[in-house]
Amino acid sequence: MTILNNDLHTIFSNSVPSTEIDINATDLSGNLLLAVTAFKEDWSYQSFVYVNEDWKEIEGVEPFFFLINETSIVQQLWENETSYLADLVETNIINRENKVLVEDVYSFSFHGDKWVVITLNEEKKETLTYSVYNDKMEREFYATIPALAQYGDYFLSDYTLTTDNSLLFWAPLAQADADAYRNGFKLFLVSEKNQDPIELDFQDWSKPLSCQTRGDFCIIGGDEPIGFSIKIRERFSLIEEQE
Repeated sequence: MTILNNDLHTIFSNSVPSTEIDINATDLSGNLLLAVTAFKEDWSYQSFVYVNEDWKEIEGVEPFFFLINETSIVQQLWENETSYLADLVETNIINRENKVLVEDVYSFSFHGDKWVVITLNEEKKETLTYSVYNDKMEREFYATIPALAQYGDYFLSDYTLTTDNSLLFWAPLAQADADAYRNGFKLFLVSEKNQDPIELDFQDWSKPLSCQTRGDFCIIGGDEPIGFSIKIRERFSLIEEQE
C-alpha cells in the first residue's frame, strides 16, 4: 500500500497481510489520515489508522470506516448482524464514546467535507434516498430513486460528488429485482441550488463515475470512458479513433 502526492512522491508506504483491503484517506489541513480495513480469506479483518505519521492497529470497529480527525472515526455500528441497516455513528477511538449521526443507514461515503448517506424506504422498500450532508451533519439536499433488490439487499448504482458538491448519480427507470432488470439507467445531477434532479443525456448501465478535484470535468465508464463537462453539459471521446 503506497500513497503518492500530486508530484508522485511517496508520502506513506506499508505492507498489510490481506486478500482484500479497503483504504479511506482524509486530508486534514495537509495532514494525511488513513483508515484501513484488511480482510483475510475467511472475511475476518483487522483495522488500522495512520495519524500524525503513526501507524497502529485499532480493535472493536466496523469495517469500511472513515477517520475524520486524529481521535474520531465514522462507522456504521451494526447491532443486528442480519439487518442491512445500521446507525451511522461518530466514535471517539480514545474513550470509545459513540454519537449517533443518522439512524438506519444502508450505505455511506465521505467526500472531504461532505457525506453521502443512503437510506431505504423501510415501509415499502421500493426506493433508496441519496442524501448529501455537510460536515455538521445537516442535510443539504437529496434524491430518491427506485430500488433494485438483490440477494436480500439492494443494488447501489454508481454516484459521486462533483467539484461544486453536486451529486452525480445513475438511477434505474423503475423498481425491480436486480437480476431481472433490463431497462438501463439514466444519469442525473442534483445540488443544493437545483434540488429537483436534472436528467442528463445519458442512458446506459450504471458505470463508474469520477470527477476531478478542480474544474467541471468528469469521466464516465471504465473500459471505454467518456469525458463529460458538467458546466456545458457536453460529452466527448477520450480515445482517439483510428482510421
